[in-house]
Amino acid sequence: MKKAIKLSNILFLLIGGLLLFVPKVSAATLTVCASGCTYTQIDAAITAATTGDTITVGTSASGYNGFTNAGTKNITITKADGITVLPVINSAVNISSTGTTVIKGLNISGTTLTVSAGTVTL
Repeated sequence: MKKAIKLSNILFLLIGGLLLFVPKVSAATLTVCASGCTYTQIDAAITAATTGDTITVGTSASGYNGFTNAGTKNITITKADGITVLPVINSAVNISSTGTTVIKGLNISGTTLTVSAGTVTL
């Protein structure tokens, strides 16, 4: 009986110790702007994003093409910090993700916003 208790204590400590070394996955921030950012179009950033990521959008003189969020990603698309003119989205926006899409601080103007699945917060 005493050996079984010691063995279980050792296993508990080993498993607990291994859990300390599991890397934590944190959400990324992907940047979109006319130049100097990782992406120049929102769709490309959505494709690269994983659940929990935030896509920040800077201003562009010509505005941005629309975008589609499909699949299961939970993402936030928002204006970049420090800009005063909202980024303009000048063609269709389609949300068919079963995840949650949060859109903040974008000017979706003269086009349509279609939601066919999931949850969208504007």
